[in-house]
Amino acid sequence: MNTSLITTILIVVAVIVYLIYKQCSQQPISQRDFLLPAAAFIYFLVNFSHTPDWNMAVMVLVGSVIGIATGFVGGQVVRVWRDQNSGFLYQRGGWSYILILVALLVLRVAIYIGLRIAHVDMDFQLLNDAFIAMAIANYLGRSINVHLRALNLTQKAMGIYR
Repeated sequence: MNTSLITTILIVVAVIVYLIYKQCSQQPISQRDFLLPAAAFIYFLVNFSHTPDWNMAVMVLVGSVIGIATGFVGGQVVRVWRDQNSGFLYQRGGWSYILILVALLVLRVAIYIGLRIAHVDMDFQLLNDAFIAMAIANYLGRSINVHLRALNLTQKAMGIYR
């Protein structure tokens, strides 16, 4: 295995572990929810800003759009509530959102297998980058959904809602 593949696998595993942790625990709703997508955006911008390969840019863009859409829809199962004692708003995805993440992982594997069976000649690294973009964008779409629902509860600007 080459170092690029190992790096990609480690990034994917780290993102999955982080997302599962975030979904199983009660978290305050804050601007920090956008740190991971922002860091990933900078990563992809640096890596793809000078690429002459339009296929790569298009695949990452398509993966991102699909990820935002699935994250926004999946964000509906995230529980958003106001703590009566502190007045802060909290979120928790729980098992229902984890099941959505697992379903998306299975879908990604099925897409990969389908492309291989159809003998679509595609660079493995290109496909991985598109899937990573999809995963990060999914988290962004989920965060947007949760923040919009939090705004409905408070009618305040982002920050830590109170």
